[in-house]
Amino acid sequence: MDDVAWTTEGDTEDGISQTLERAAAAAQEWAEANAVTFDTVKTEAILRSRQRKRKNPMPPAGGGGGIQVAGRTVHGPF
Repeated sequence: MDDVAWTTEGDTEDGISQTLERAAAAAQEWAEANAVTFDTVKTEAILRSRQRKRKNPMPPAGGGGGIQVAGRTVHGPF
């Protein structure tokens, strides 16, 4: 399956990450029950903020942090 997006709003990066991880887990469960697969290698995370500077920004791709999708940590262009 291609071109799936999960969006959410929140007050903290941790809260947003947790919400997106739950959405990804629910989508993965649905996919398994319906014989659908997602290409998680192409998955990216994008975080947009109204703050000019974040106190604890998520690290760039390849660093720690990110969100879990199908057992894989997803990073993005933060």
